[in-house]
Amino acid sequence: MVWVPVAIYVAATTGWGWALFIVIWSIAFTGSIDNLLRPLFMRGNTDIHAFLVFLSVFGGMAWMGVPGALVGPVIVAFFL
Repeated sequence: MVWVPVAIYVAATTGWGWALFIVIWSIAFTGSIDNLLRPLFMRGNTDIHAFLVFLSVFGGMAWMGVPGALVGPVIVAFFL
């Protein structure tokens, strides 16, 4: 949601080389941290499977937006 407009802006002002770098960096580094490490850190000491935390983060975000990233796992933990 952020890096696509940034890449377009950089392509228009600086050039396609830097825009391609931003796209590759965002997919490889930022995307992997957001999608792999965040659920592991949010898991904590509970017995909730990491994939369920992963789904609850994105389900909460689809339901409530950014605050849903915290509310979704809390609701799942409450029902478990």
